[in-house]
Amino acid sequence: MTDNAVELERTIDAPISLARELWTKAEHFAAWYGPEGAAIPVAEMDV
Repeated sequence: MTDNAVELERTIDAPISLARELWTKAEHFAAWYGPEGAAIPVAEMDV
């Protein structure tokens, strides 16, 4: 790992298709990414 890397580990009780949406659709990613209480005001993705 480098000094500027982010490593996350989550256990998601959901179908793989839904878990993939969490990582590939900006509105889902912004809703759960970061520590509790964090806000992601803008999320744009090109995956």
